[in-house]
Amino acid sequence: MGHNVVGVEVSEQALKDFFSEHSLPYCEEPVPEISGGKMFQSTSGNISLYCCSIYDLSSSIVGKFDGVWDRGALVAVNPCDRQRYASLMINLMEKNSSYLLVTVSYDPNKHKGPPFYVPESEIKSLFGCGEQEGCLRTEEKTVSLQSSKRGKKEDLGTCTPVSFTSIHGKVMEQPILDVISKHVEEKKVIRSSQHGFTKWKSCLTYLIAFYDAMTIWVDEGRVVDVVYLDFSKAFDTVSHNILVVVKRMGPDSF
Repeated sequence: MGHNVVGVEVSEQALKDFFSEHSLPYCEEPVPEISGGKMFQSTSGNISLYCCSIYDLSSSIVGKFDGVWDRGALVAVNPCDRQRYASLMINLMEKNSSYLLVTVSYDPNKHKGPPFYVPESEIKSLFGCGEQEGCLRTEEKTVSLQSSKRGKKEDLGTCTPVSFTSIHGKVMEQPILDVISKHVEEKKVIRSSQHGFTKWKSCLTYLIAFYDAMTIWVDEGRVVDVVYLDFSKAFDTVSHNILVVVKRMGPDSF
């Protein structure tokens, strides 16, 4: 489409993987203005990915942009860093550029984030809109907290967030989903033993496969012991070191 794309990522390996997975030839060169910074650029010149902190960038390095789509950055930034982030983005924007900002709306007394609740008044203050109309196009995403059957409705820990995604988000997320799904399928990232959240599989197919294996072992006269474990909010409560080990070894190793 003739657009020039600029990205920022702190992981050098992630940038290399991006070009490798998309079969894009690229060149690597240092960025003199940024200590230890590097730029990975496609040979076509329309994709430039910087390996550094986003706060190390400036318009003198990457130029200015005609359009920005902030899908989840501002709401993820720590509140104390919002002004710094907003100032950087303003300095990277052309005078008549467009800034599409996606935020979330919920009762901040029930949830502290992230994603953080950023009121419209603060958004206008951060981006210097004042009373000017149309200076910032905002897109509000409403997040509803649906209570589960366990615990009291007032207890946020028993609630499941339900996000009502906007049309813009759905349109942009579908192509991304297609790319990720294709990568997962071609690279065989998900094992055949995975049934949950897998196309054409479900908890029912897992139970059928499990029952089939168990009955075969019982018919063979083998001793069969079954242990079921259910972690409540596993990724919030289990040590990350344990999760890293599980990721490296694979769940089928246990």
